[in-house]
Amino acid sequence: SCFPALWHCDRHALEGIITRLVGCGVSAAEAESSAFWLVRGERFVSQFVSPHDGEKRLNEAVELRMQRIPVQYILGAWDFYGSPGLLVRPPVLIPRPETEGLVTLVLELLARSPSGLRFLDVGSGSGAVTCSVLRALPSSTAVAIDISEEAVALTRDNAEGQQVSDRAWVMETAVVDLPRHELGQFDCLVSNPPYVPSSEVASVEPEVACEDPRALEAGADGLDIVRQILVVAPTLVRPGGLVALEVHCTHPHRLPELAAPGLVFGGSREDCYGLPRFVWWWVAPDA
Repeated sequence: SCFPALWHCDRHALEGIITRLVGCGVSAAEAESSAFWLVRGERFVSQFVSPHDGEKRLNEAVELRMQRIPVQYILGAWDFYGSPGLLVRPPVLIPRPETEGLVTLVLELLARSPSGLRFLDVGSGSGAVTCSVLRALPSSTAVAIDISEEAVALTRDNAEGQQVSDRAWVMETAVVDLPRHELGQFDCLVSNPPYVPSSEVASVEPEVACEDPRALEAGADGLDIVRQILVVAPTLVRPGGLVALEVHCTHPHRLPELAAPGLVFGGSREDCYGLPRFVWWWVAPDA
């Protein structure tokens, strides 16, 4: 097992949960991971409730997981980068481990920038990227936008919970409708936009199907929203500023040719699984 300490303490409980989950079509690796997190969560809760109630809650959680509800939705919170205990609620997109690489990339590329940076997070979802960037850069501010009412509400709740709400402004809008003249220009546009091609949506895992499809699907080639962002980015980001995106693993080699005039391709980077995932541009000085 990859969780030796907990496995030693709760081996019987873990084995039983793994068997039940595998029987419902969950892969063995996913079943082991889910069992670990569910038992770990129950052990934490059991400090505050009776053993009977704790076991009942665990069984209810396992039954939800057997219905292929993501473990993050069941627990209601998930750690992400520098934001511990980030709230997670359906149907808002669950923060992925690979997206932590987007935060790392942005912080590295802007490491020599002056303090007081202004960020625009397009498609904020849970607010994971916004909260992590603001926690890492205490003098920075951010505008986070999403077209989903549920995502906007969750971003606000997480900004409050992560104690960055005084530096985060959250708006329900699409990037093409953003009131640019009122907001001024940003030092960095960062986005984990929808990027799944339509042809792949039908084959996603049942857990992914629990999430808002608007946060996943982006047209025939998965680039509909990316194109929108690249068109408006030179007017939203100051000259010399950064545009950094997470995209589908088939996209990075295509993106240099899609960028609007005024954007200078900076490069691409693989995610934590070794897949091409992140791309960035600099806004030309004369944009």
